[in-house]
Amino acid sequence: MFNELQEREFGLLSVLSTAWSVYCQRFRAILIITLIVYIPTNIIEFFILMNVEKVESYMKFVMNLEMFIGVIACMGIAIIVEKAVKNEDVDWKTALSQSFASWNKCVVTNLSAGLRILGWTLLLIVPGIIWFIYYYFVTQIVALRGISGIKVLDYSKALVKERWWRTFEIIVAIIIATIVISCVKEYLLGTLCNMFSESCLGLDMLPDWLFDILPDWLLKIWPAIFSVFFIICETVENIIDAFFTVAVTVLFLNLDYITKININELNSELPGEMDVETCEAKI
Repeated sequence: MFNELQEREFGLLSVLSTAWSVYCQRFRAILIITLIVYIPTNIIEFFILMNVEKVESYMKFVMNLEMFIGVIACMGIAIIVEKAVKNEDVDWKTALSQSFASWNKCVVTNLSAGLRILGWTLLLIVPGIIWFIYYYFVTQIVALRGISGIKVLDYSKALVKERWWRTFEIIVAIIIATIVISCVKEYLLGTLCNMFSESCLGLDMLPDWLFDILPDWLLKIWPAIFSVFFIICETVENIIDAFFTVAVTVLFLNLDYITKININELNSELPGEMDVETCEAKI
């Protein structure tokens, strides 16, 4: 697997098939890291959802929580993936420990990348998309290459620069897949998720005839049942999403092994130094 990643550029199918192989081989470690990080996160999300009036506020909170906490799982999984493709062993404790050690660097670097992408997006949509793809591997680089700050952004851009379209196509396919999974989850939760604060956890959504059939004790514990259902749905989605984190890491490793970037030779090019014509030429 390691030799194959070094020898040729992967397309979408190669990335997904390799990712599936790694995901299955190291599923136990990936699962444990995902559960440790996301079960507490999902519990927090549930209680926040119960106490907010607007869904928009809840979504903003979830995005921030993912940025600050979700990266721990992403880095841990990335560490496991690189060890797997090299046929080396690493347990989940070591991966998670290394992830925690790099957490502050990863958060700061992601915030820096996000601000740059936001700046370009506010000015022109196309440059925003271009730099979003350039900086897509920030988390993997911090976790696996031991660098931080501007060098991470330069490293990610250097990986993608000569292969922007291929990288764009694979990343978009992965993003679409994660959106589909999220939509399926939301469908399972139904309108209950949007009516928690007004409907006593969805009891008013039940048909009247059910109240005559269901025992009183079941109705009394319904809020607890629904909270568990919510947390399970969110956690299952996280476990599935872990596969796509593996896929992104496989794509990163393939680009990294082929490109063979020398970190010391990187030249920083800020977003402002690239003119609009260059951006539009990419699209």
